[in-house]
Amino acid sequence: MRPLALGGTASLVVAALHVAVLPWAWPFFEWTGVGDEMHRLAAWNPALPYVVTVATAAAFAAAGTWVLSAAGVVRPLPRARVAATAITAVYLARALGGTGAGGFIEDRTAREAVFSLVALAIGALHAVGLRDLWATETARLARLAARVGQAMIALGVVHVAATPIFFSRLGEPAVWFVSGGLALALVGVLNLLPLVPAWLLLGTNLRATAFVVLLGAVVHATLIGAPQVLLALALAATAACLVLARPVPVPDGSR
Repeated sequence: MRPLALGGTASLVVAALHVAVLPWAWPFFEWTGVGDEMHRLAAWNPALPYVVTVATAAAFAAAGTWVLSAAGVVRPLPRARVAATAITAVYLARALGGTGAGGFIEDRTAREAVFSLVALAIGALHAVGLRDLWATETARLARLAARVGQAMIALGVVHVAATPIFFSRLGEPAVWFVSGGLALALVGVLNLLPLVPAWLLLGTNLRATAFVVLLGAVVHATLIGAPQVLLALALAATAACLVLARPVPVPDGSR
């Protein structure tokens, strides 16, 4: 089985496991480390933990189906290749950590590290498959990379423009806040320049990803508390995946 198809199948297996454990949901919640969160949800409504579990299973099933569509295993779905690239970035971000959902820089037990290794393995399968998938789509790959770069610039500009909202005076914290936005915008600009060597661009995007992961760990980023951190992480990781997906130039041996 091809790597991308194997990665999509893995997502379907994870989805099926979430549904299969519903009769034993509470031991499963405790074993996976989300028991406290589920107890808080149950205090609002006893059905909420089960709804969240089913919704999580549906998300994994959708991800697996879109990836399998990109791999050509199931019928074509809209934007399958773009969706597979985004899903790859999500898996790799989950493996690294810094999002509040776990990851190597957040793991405190061997069990948590195993979950992160699983995410890394699935993300790696996606990345290897995407490289082959995009190899014949150079023009589309370049357009997607340009859009990601533009999104980085836009987020960086919004980040800088929001400085007066979070800081009443110009001091060291405000300067650091502005520098973060400027750095993200600069990474976006590099992703738009066609003559930047792939190794330099990959290194820049990986460093940006690592920085945002560490920042997310420090500020305990969540989708509600610090959505800009998670968005920056998704963009940087996607940009790195797109560089990896570039076709390798074949030397001209005719001369």
